[in-house]
Amino acid sequence: MTEALERVSDGNLDLGLRLIKQARGRNDLRALRVSRLGEAVGGHLDVLAGKFGDDPDALLWLGSARVSLAWEIRGGGYAKYVTQDAFRGFREVLKTAAEPLFTAADLVPDDPVPWQCLQWFGLGMSLPRPDLDGFWAETEARDPALWAGRHARLQTLCEKWRGSNEEAYEFAKETALTAETGDPVVAMLPLAHFEIAERRMLADDGQLDHELIVKSHFSRPEVQRELAETTDRWMSAPHDHPMTTEARHLFGAAFYYGGDHDRARRIMTDLPMRIPEWLPWGSASLLPRRTYLKVRRELGV
Repeated sequence: MTEALERVSDGNLDLGLRLIKQARGRNDLRALRVSRLGEAVGGHLDVLAGKFGDDPDALLWLGSARVSLAWEIRGGGYAKYVTQDAFRGFREVLKTAAEPLFTAADLVPDDPVPWQCLQWFGLGMSLPRPDLDGFWAETEARDPALWAGRHARLQTLCEKWRGSNEEAYEFAKETALTAETGDPVVAMLPLAHFEIAERRMLADDGQLDHELIVKSHFSRPEVQRELAETTDRWMSAPHDHPMTTEARHLFGAAFYYGGDHDRARRIMTDLPMRIPEWLPWGSASLLPRRTYLKVRRELGV
């Protein structure tokens, strides 16, 4: 996939569209490819917008790419740290994503991926909560286990966006309890815990070391217990799934910070060096890659 991303970044749009088409019906793979290729095509959006006409896969790709570009302009910080110019550019790009995404959804009615992308569009545009709930309902109706769909919904429910710690946790717990055995989507549970720990850091306002806050949260016996039970159910018959690596990072980091280094070591052995963009390794440090390398050395993986 790395080579394909480089070729798309160099302007080979036919290759990118072919990869997205090939994944139709395999929703998790399709969502992942649309996201990664959407980031890669950022320098060729004008060409993409005019090259393929009303092809639904191209429209999905275009809408997702515009969403990715908008969030890149905004940056990953909290709203109070985002400049007015960044917010203005964010909204100007983001609002252009709606039309191709809605059209793609109309043209392929059973595809959940446009609706998953629309969750991020709605979140960025500060749409009312009923609209965000509607985008999730459309996603869930087409594929309730879609990793990207549940990730977007979890973000919507977080306190930092449009919900609360309680809502986010209950959604993640429900995901873990109802997911099919072996589905890595159960990693929404550690993800929710990282989001909750991150809110504690914000409330603390720099009085305590961030790593100390994360370790304090994940070392709680009830947190470790539910994560262990969830991991055991997942790993008893793990699916071949495009998001397995991300799940291993989330669970591995959760057990590492919670002090269960044996579990962390088992989960993280042979993980690739490419890490998720922010969580979980950026939760306790502004240098996530350095943190990840330090943990690997400490665990001997």
